[in-house]
Amino acid sequence: MSKKTKLISLIVGLLVLVLLALATIHTPVTDRINPLVHEQVGYAKVVKGQNKYQDVKIYDSETKKPLPYTIKEVTGYDPTGEYMMIKHKGQYVESIKYLSEKEFSQAID
Repeated sequence: MSKKTKLISLIVGLLVLVLLALATIHTPVTDRINPLVHEQVGYAKVVKGQNKYQDVKIYDSETKKPLPYTIKEVTGYDPTGEYMMIKHKGQYVESIKYLSEKEFSQAID
């Protein structure tokens, strides 16, 4: 096997590993660059007075049902905020907006 063939095999192998990692590992970084993960809007109820929220349960804006996964970490701060709209792409959170209880109820009912 020539050096050129070995180099091409190595490059193809690394490319396959990178694509497999993108498809199976869900972090904010991988989801942000993964073209297979689509951007969506979700709604969540969070604990008041915190600025870091862990394992946030998201309701899908289209189906109005909880997503089968949680977002591991969402940051933001509004001492009175309990409801939020989250624009995200898998684990990557692009933006958040705090909502009133009425806006939240209308969005998921």
